[in-house]
Amino acid sequence: MKEKRALTNIGKKAITQASYRRNKKQKRLKEQAIRSLSSSSTKKDLRKKEGQRRRRRTNINKLKNENMKLRKRIFDLEQEVNQFNLLLPIINEPLSPETSTPSPTKVLISSLNPTAKKRATLRMINEKKNLPRGTISAVRRKFGINLSNQYTPPSSTPSQLEEKIRDFMCRDDISKLCPDRKKTINHQQIRYRLNHLTVLYQQFEIETKIDVDYHTFLRYVPSIVVKPKVDDWGTCLCIICINPQIKFDKLNQLKSTKPIIKQLLNSMSVDLNEVLNNQQTIIQLKDALHQLKREKFSLTYIASIEDFVGQFSFETEKLEQHLQRVHQQLKATKQAKVDAQQSLDTATI
Repeated sequence: MKEKRALTNIGKKAITQASYRRNKKQKRLKEQAIRSLSSSSTKKDLRKKEGQRRRRRTNINKLKNENMKLRKRIFDLEQEVNQFNLLLPIINEPLSPETSTPSPTKVLISSLNPTAKKRATLRMINEKKNLPRGTISAVRRKFGINLSNQYTPPSSTPSQLEEKIRDFMCRDDISKLCPDRKKTINHQQIRYRLNHLTVLYQQFEIETKIDVDYHTFLRYVPSIVVKPKVDDWGTCLCIICINPQIKFDKLNQLKSTKPIIKQLLNSMSVDLNEVLNNQQTIIQLKDALHQLKREKFSLTYIASIEDFVGQFSFETEKLEQHLQRVHQQLKATKQAKVDAQQSLDTATI
């Protein structure tokens, strides 16, 4: 029994020691693992801090280099400024005693307005016979005023051509008085012309046998002779003339609400007759109408822009042909009169 107890105690002791050694070994392994983890994290932190210090040193060196370059650039610019400052007295130095101070007379003349200069010139022209010898050449040389030119004051009376154009446009078969006496221009009752200006221009040349430029003719047309409106009665406008003009007026009214119409028609005249009198504007109008056909919006009445433009294009072509026929007829009449004057075998009725 005693031996069994001794063996039992020895076995228990061995088991306890083995368990102690195993626990101690596990504890040692855990400590080693913890130390290894902490050492690896510490290494990472150290590498991170070292990288930050290295980048900081690199940035500092870069900023220092840029700062040194800027300082050098500032120094160079200061040197250039100093050189220019040294040159300024030489540049501002007068070239000759004559140009150092301007003449008071020239200063006075340059400060006068054109009207005062003209009045002074006219007074000197009137008194040039009493001026000392050499004064006229001295004035021309110093001020650029030629007193030898003859001055002819502008005539306030109208020219013969202007009177003929005015009488022609105020004829009852060319224009008619407006029925409303309240419609006046410069206190004169307005007159409505009965045809297009291009037609009246050719008719004037035929009847008066005067070759005049079209723009000159327009300049001398009296201001009281105006283009009739659609609602004005007593004007001899045919349907071929009036329908396209109504549609053209409608397109011009839409400029404020439709940017595409303003873009296409902004450079054209509001008078359709003037547009059709130039081949370039005719092509421009046709191109504009071709582009408007693709637009998708309605007008004030129930009709699409496509239908409107189609009808307007058709009527514009008819008006263009109509005006060409009238112009050709007037040209033929004018040529017949010229032939009658040159040949005894030709007569006109």
